[in-house]
Amino acid sequence: GLVHSPKNVFMFGRGGAKNLSCIYRIESSSGERVRLSIHNASFGSHGCKTISDSHTSRPVCVRSGRSVELAVSDMPWKDIRLQRACYCDNSVLSRTTAGPTVFLSSGRILEISFAITSFNVTEDYGDIYFHASYQMVRWAECSRQQRLTGSGGEIGLVFPARQKDDVYCEGTPWLVEASGNKSLFLLTWGHFLPLDSVSDSCHTTNRVLLYTGDPLRLMRVVCPSMEKEKEFAVHVFSEEWFGGSAWSRTPPSFLVEFVGREAGNAYLNWLEISKSKSFSAKQVDNGTTWECKHRCPELNACISPGLYCDGYHNCPSGFDEENPDCGVTTKLLSALTPGRILILSVSVGAALILLTALGFVLVCCRPCGSSGSSAHNRQNQRSRSRCSSSSRGGEALLASNSSTISSS
Repeated sequence: GLVHSPKNVFMFGRGGAKNLSCIYRIESSSGERVRLSIHNASFGSHGCKTISDSHTSRPVCVRSGRSVELAVSDMPWKDIRLQRACYCDNSVLSRTTAGPTVFLSSGRILEISFAITSFNVTEDYGDIYFHASYQMVRWAECSRQQRLTGSGGEIGLVFPARQKDDVYCEGTPWLVEASGNKSLFLLTWGHFLPLDSVSDSCHTTNRVLLYTGDPLRLMRVVCPSMEKEKEFAVHVFSEEWFGGSAWSRTPPSFLVEFVGREAGNAYLNWLEISKSKSFSAKQVDNGTTWECKHRCPELNACISPGLYCDGYHNCPSGFDEENPDCGVTTKLLSALTPGRILILSVSVGAALILLTALGFVLVCCRPCGSSGSSAHNRQNQRSRSRCSSSSRGGEALLASNSSTISSS
C-alpha cells in the first residue's frame, strides 16, 4: 500500500491552518511484520536539524523554534511506542537520495507521525510532504515471552542470532514491569556511557539501552561487558526508589534494547524490590528499625521470599544464598514450585491409597480365597490514518483528508 501526507490546501498555511498533526498506523496480521519504505520528503524552511544518534546511528531531531517532523515508531506491544527515527530537514530524505529508507517492525505495528507547528502563510502540500509505501512480510511469531513480570529473572542478549528463538525475536525489546507498589532493580555488567555524546571508552560498538517512563525516554546507555565479574557490575534502580520522581499511574518498568553491531552478548538480572522499614525510617526519621526477613542488605531492599535459598544468587552479593537459614531442607523446599508441590502431594496421596488397597486385598484373600475382578478405564491486516489541523483563529477546520492510506 501507499502512505502520503495530506493534499488538502485547507490543512496547510496557505489555507489558513496554523498546525497539522497526522498519525498513520499500519498493522499486519498474525505471523507477519510491517516493512515501511520512505521514498522522499520535504520539510520547508525552519531551524530543526536531523543528526545521527551517537549510540545507535538512528536519525534524531534537534529542535529549534518551529518544526516540521516525520517520525517512525515501532510498537512491539499495542501500548508501548518506541521511536526509531525522526526527520526534520531536507538534507536526509529527498528525491535525490539513493533508494528508500526502510524500516521493519519488531511486532505487528508501525506508526508514522507527521507534525507541523506554526505554518507560514505561503506553505501548502507542494512545500511540505512525504511519500512512503508499505508491505507485509511473512515472519514467524516470537514465541519467547519478552514482556516480564514477577519477582525476578535473568535476560540474555546476543548478536548475531544463534538459536531459532533469537532469529524469530530479532529486534524485539524486553519489557520488565513491577507489580503493585513494588520497585525494580537491574544488575548488568559493563559501564555507563553519556546519553547524548560520543565516548571512546567502550571496547565494543554494541550497546544496552534502558528506557523508562510513559512516554518512553532513554534513561541509561551501557557499554556491555561479556564477563559477569563484580568489578564490572552496574546497578540501576527505578526512578521512584530514591524519591526522585512521584509514582506514575502505572507501576515502574524498564524497556531493554540490545543494539548489536558486532558479535557479542550481554546479561541483565532484574529484581522486584520494596523498601525495608529502616530505609523508610531514614526518609521519615521516626526511629523505626524493623527489617524485612528476606532482603538484600547491600541494596537495603526487601525481595520475594521465593528468591531466598533457591539456588541462584539474586542479590548482587549472593546474600540470599549464603544466609545461615539456607539449609539443605530449605533449599529443597524452595526448589519446589507450586506445580511441583502439587505433583508431589498427588504422588504421595496415590501411594497411600495403593498401600491401603493392597493391605485390604491381603486381609480379604485369606478367608475369601483367590477370586476377584478388575476394571479398566479407557482423553487482519488493517491500516488507519488520522489527521487534525487547527486554524489561525483556533477553530477546527472541517476538510476532506486525501491522505488516507491506499492499499495496492
